[in-house]
Amino acid sequence: LPPHLRGLDEVGGEGLDMVSKPDLDSAVFCRVCRTVGEFQFEASEDPIVMKRNNIFITRYGVIRDLLENGKVELI
Repeated sequence: LPPHLRGLDEVGGEGLDMVSKPDLDSAVFCRVCRTVGEFQFEASEDPIVMKRNNIFITRYGVIRDLLENGKVELI
């Protein structure tokens, strides 16, 4: 790409970022790659044991740290 089109930190003409940020409230399916143990999905719920190969549907923001640490993967 030409140099003037290589930046990822630009904002387009309609105010849209070149790199979109994840919607932390969107629902995602995830599979547990490594056993996590008890995990608190929501503050109002009891902890749930997350074992390897379990599949869950939850909000992205809830499992974001687990995803970044390689404990879960999106499916």
